[in-house]
Amino acid sequence: MINRKKVHKESTKLAMVTWGWRLFDWSIIVAFIIILLIGFVAQGSQPSNRLIQHKQFRSESRGAISIQVVNGLGESRILAKIVNRLMQEGFDVVDVKKKSPNIHPYTLLLDRKGNCAKTDTIAKVCGLDSDRIIIQRNEQIFDVTLIIGKDYKFSLHKLLIER
Repeated sequence: MINRKKVHKESTKLAMVTWGWRLFDWSIIVAFIIILLIGFVAQGSQPSNRLIQHKQFRSESRGAISIQVVNGLGESRILAKIVNRLMQEGFDVVDVKKKSPNIHPYTLLLDRKGNCAKTDTIAKVCGLDSDRIIIQRNEQIFDVTLIIGKDYKFSLHKLLIER
């Protein structure tokens, strides 16, 4: 004969164990969902983290390029704007000559150290055509000399665009 009290006691014990495991399983699932939500919230609060890292890298790599800027058009207001934009782009403006002995009709980029990569970087940022780059080696401290000419509105159009 089957002892019903014993069977009932065993089934109750089994039900308690099963219920305990179900509770454990659900708590693991809920904890996992909470961790995922926290991760999404943390990622959403810093959306421009990659952009900041990219700008820091860009500034560090461009900061290694030293520039001399020569005012070849006689207007100091334009010179200040161009120098500020170059610094905003992350370049190291080492020297600024406010007055040139000559008025230059064309904007030129003089490569002082023979490093084409640095010169090309500045030319791309400024929007300066490659036919405006002249290799003129000099043992000065700067890599490139930017001579601002009368045609600056067209030759430096990319640099002068407000961002």
